[in-house]
Amino acid sequence: MNDLLSDLSSRIQGALAPLGSPMAIRRAETIQCKVAAPAAIGATSIMLAVPAGITGLLAGDTFALGGTATKTVTTDAPASGGTVTASFGPPLTAAIAAGALVQVNRAVMHACSGWVEGLDLARVQNSLIGVSDTSLCILADSLDIDPKAGDVVTAAGRAYTTKSAARDGVGAVWRIIGGT
Repeated sequence: MNDLLSDLSSRIQGALAPLGSPMAIRRAETIQCKVAAPAAIGATSIMLAVPAGITGLLAGDTFALGGTATKTVTTDAPASGGTVTASFGPPLTAAIAAGALVQVNRAVMHACSGWVEGLDLARVQNSLIGVSDTSLCILADSLDIDPKAGDVVTAAGRAYTTKSAARDGVGAVWRIIGGT
């Protein structure tokens, strides 16, 4: 039965592919790091120990440490020997001791293909689906992750926050309810 569904899913996706337009899903990910060497007030770089499997920090990654302002990594910082030396801005307004925990935030984009559908207002009444919510369909084989609540889908220049995501009966299409 699984081979039959797989074959059916492939055929459906092939038939629907021409309907698809470029889309993307942005997912926020966190990396738990530890300060590897102390950093003084005014510093604009810091040495962090990164978890195994992390190849470095990327320009645009953010963290909150050494003051109230969010720090943004300004250039890619490759890992070497389990540590990275990351340049960031704005400068630290408080000194940081070695061993302090740092949560680095990263937005990862996942390209995909799909289309936007309207929702039948009769289905929306008396449900958790809002009147301004939108149905997004993404071809399952075009996406390298499983969508989940909180992901942001960009389609036709608009951003939709995922409220729910489920595959159709044969697994060919992700059906996402997204709000603006």
